[in-house]
Parts: sequence; structure tokens; C-alpha cells
Amino acid sequence: MIERQGAIAPNGRQYLSTYISARCKGCGEMIHRVYYRDISDQQARRWLG
Repeated sequence: MIERQGAIAPNGRQYLSTYISARCKGCGEMIHRVYYRDISDQQARRWLG
């Protein structure tokens, strides 16, 4: 799943961010990643593998 929403970065500033979540095919665990910038769907899918 790829979502875009506002997020507060560790430095306290708010950014438009890209939130990626996926389920690991090997162990079934949910994996999450937040980019504190707007990345393209293609870049997000590359991270998902």
C-alpha cells in the first residue's frame, strides 16, 4: 500500500510524506517505511521489491 499524507519528521517539521506498507512473503510480518518527501509510485514499488 502506498499512501501520501502529512508527517512530522524527527526534526519537528511537517512534510508531505510517502508511507509504504507491505506484508513480507517469507514470514508474514508487516513492513513499514516512511519517506519524509513525496516519492513516485515507481520509486515506492522499487522499495517493495
